[in-house]
Amino acid sequence: MSETLSRPEFEDILRFYQEAGLDFAMGDEPVDQFAAFEAQKAAAKPAAAMPALEKKAAAPVPRPTAVPDEAAIAAARAMAEGCASIPELLEALLGFEGCGLKFTAKSLIFADGKPLAPVMFISDVPGREDDLEGRLLAAPGGLLFDRMLAAIGLDRTSAYLGCMIPWRPPGNRAPTAFEIDVCRPFIERHIELAAPKLLVLLGDLPAKTLVPSSDSILRLRGRWRDFALADGRAVPALSMLHPAYLMKQPAQKRLAWADLLALKGRLV
Repeated sequence: MSETLSRPEFEDILRFYQEAGLDFAMGDEPVDQFAAFEAQKAAAKPAAAMPALEKKAAAPVPRPTAVPDEAAIAAARAMAEGCASIPELLEALLGFEGCGLKFTAKSLIFADGKPLAPVMFISDVPGREDDLEGRLLAAPGGLLFDRMLAAIGLDRTSAYLGCMIPWRPPGNRAPTAFEIDVCRPFIERHIELAAPKLLVLLGDLPAKTLVPSSDSILRLRGRWRDFALADGRAVPALSMLHPAYLMKQPAQKRLAWADLLALKGRLV
């Protein structure tokens, strides 16, 4: 081949082989695998015909009974209300099978930080990195979140983090209305058990669901509203832009900084 091709042409062929994944030689001489295959096929004897088998009807595959959405939500509410501590709530979520996201996600994303801290942050749904690491608000958005905490003298050892939906939706899609409703009793009970003095609702989903509103997060952010507990008490809740949104819209960080100062003023 080297006698009929120029050096640049030869290098181009080698580069093509390397890019195709052929990066080493199996022998000193080239082998025509196509010719070898044809010779092997011609020498092979036809296999004896297999006797006809009596066809039998396949046994029916048992299918799980579908649980109506209303029943799944009622079961979630009963399980959450029956939990007397945060560890019990985690065990309930581990055993809950009323949400299909559990079977597509790698990890259950429950919480991070210090339980019973004065302030509790509620994120929306786990992202890809969260699911892979098994940790809420992982990199790269988590790094920004950590810097936001540090700017007002907090970190993950002095604040508590929860999540609206504990399992990542496939492909980072938005959760469905049913998925939100069936997971809501758990996060509401989580807040009750954590008993924070202040709540911070990160992003559109927590801000519009936990304190119902039809406004967008850009209208809700910076506003204090009350999150109602089951016993009638209320927890002041501040809506903020989510760190993942700020990564895509860095010009909005000035709004987040104003909200962080508002939070710091309440924590003093």
